[in-house]
Amino acid sequence: MTRYTRSRKLITVPSMSDISSAGSARSLRSQVSLNDADIPASTSSRKAFTKWTEHDETLLIQFLANHKSEAGDTFSYKQMTFTEAAKYINDLSKHKKGAPKSRDPCKTKWTNLKAAYYAVVDIKKTSGFSWSDETGAGITDDHGDVWDKYVKTHHSAAKSFKNKGFSHFNDMDTFMSTGKGAAKKKFVTRQPKARGESPSLMPPLLVPPPGRAITQ
Repeated sequence: MTRYTRSRKLITVPSMSDISSAGSARSLRSQVSLNDADIPASTSSRKAFTKWTEHDETLLIQFLANHKSEAGDTFSYKQMTFTEAAKYINDLSKHKKGAPKSRDPCKTKWTNLKAAYYAVVDIKKTSGFSWSDETGAGITDDHGDVWDKYVKTHHSAAKSFKNKGFSHFNDMDTFMSTGKGAAKKKFVTRQPKARGESPSLMPPLLVPPPGRAITQ
């Protein structure tokens, strides 16, 4: 569409249809830009984490127990074993949330499970402590300072078992009780007294390793 100004200059004025078409084109370009840039970037930035249920942990323990011959006395398995364990768990897991299990998460989970197992073994061997599969060490508020000292000087992994049991202990103990780690602590001293209590006058209690007697 053309039009003359008062100075008789010829100008071109866009029609309404031209304006509408141009606006639609800009809107479409804007939409394509969002779809191409923002949405994929947002999606790719999300990282799925590996989620473990108690059943998944049980599957890992079962698999490693069946492959005990592939590990040494410290139950340190090879990388390939954890890769195979991941496939085993993914096939039998009851839930499919989070990222599928893979080698490294399985290895890390096993390291944590071993630490928990050895912590419970130590609690059971320490004079003055009791153990329950339901309530763990059963530490009351009156002996909280005793527990804190024990966790700090013995097993940091024991912290979780102040009033909670370890559901996997019996399954792990069936094939780990003969390993070096289970008999690592040869002598256990009595735990420190809680505040306000008189120190014991009895000598430290000696607990020999299996098959050996105490000689005075």
